[in-house]
Amino acid sequence: MKALRELLILTTTAVLFVHPLCAAKAQDPATPPPTAKPAAQDPRAVMAKIQRMLENEQFAEAEPLAKALVEADPGLFDAWFALGYALHAQGKIDEALPAHLEAAKSPARATASVAHYNAGCAYALKGDKDKAIEQLTLAVDKKVNGQAGFDKDPDLASLVSDPRFVALLEKRRGGGANPNKAEAAPEPQTIAYTSDRRGSRIVWFGATGAAQMHLDWSPVTWQDAFAKAYDSGEFDGRRWRFGKDFWTTFDTNVPVRIGGVAVPAGAWFLTLSRREGKVFAQFNDPAKMRAAKLDAFIADQLPAPAHEVELKVERSDATTSALTLELVAGAAAMTATFDVKFGPFHLTAPIDARTE
Repeated sequence: MKALRELLILTTTAVLFVHPLCAAKAQDPATPPPTAKPAAQDPRAVMAKIQRMLENEQFAEAEPLAKALVEADPGLFDAWFALGYALHAQGKIDEALPAHLEAAKSPARATASVAHYNAGCAYALKGDKDKAIEQLTLAVDKKVNGQAGFDKDPDLASLVSDPRFVALLEKRRGGGANPNKAEAAPEPQTIAYTSDRRGSRIVWFGATGAAQMHLDWSPVTWQDAFAKAYDSGEFDGRRWRFGKDFWTTFDTNVPVRIGGVAVPAGAWFLTLSRREGKVFAQFNDPAKMRAAKLDAFIADQLPAPAHEVELKVERSDATTSALTLELVAGAAAMTATFDVKFGPFHLTAPIDARTE
């Protein structure tokens, strides 16, 4: 399941409806009115909150909210999907499986196909290969989408040598009886929502115009689990998106040197990488990303960046609750600092826009 994490989160865009409440019974004027109860929350608002929690890997917090939704209305398939995912991500496979199977009943192909996939992962982890293959076959038949292949998902490691799984991979790739016939493209999955974006801009006005740079990103909420993963080395060799939702962008109308690395004028899509304990800001060519219709959530699969800058990493007792990026003006004109704060970490790189 983990290899398709971003896809799984994106499919929890629910279309939910509030059932009408029965009219309240008339009260005896002599009887004191009961204590007012708070109005029930709109399921759509709750699902939006759950989705944010899943995006931030707050699985334990999302679990009771999703469970409350399905208990109130068992027909909310996206809530079943979210509940199964939250449980699965916590390793509660036995509890997650029934939720996956309920979500797979959804009339929405995108939700049902990935729910079948998740159920297949759960069965594989439980050692039931027959049911795992059955669910994965249903996922493929419903044209499950996603950048990551089945053969890269650690949840399915027990199936890699199973001939049925190998045949299923071929089928998903468009092989089989007629390898020259390409499989029909899956129907697009529509996702629409509004998210918070933040920006940081620095401008130097001169006689010949203005030199300026701008950062644009969507913040991620800090979790203590991130520090544990960082300290354990889990992030080594990893590459991930620099923020949430759409690309984090760095736009400059003048060539600059960042951490001593020349970055030409232009707009760049940013990702992060960690190798051998060092953290790097990566500058990706947006033209190539757009041409290939690539999204930042598949950062581990992106082509090599055009430029890479090592960031100085410091750690303190203070905690920044959400990812913060800033362009901080330097003491000298046309100089600045690329400044990143997240949790206890403070990452920086000097920026020099002076012409030689």
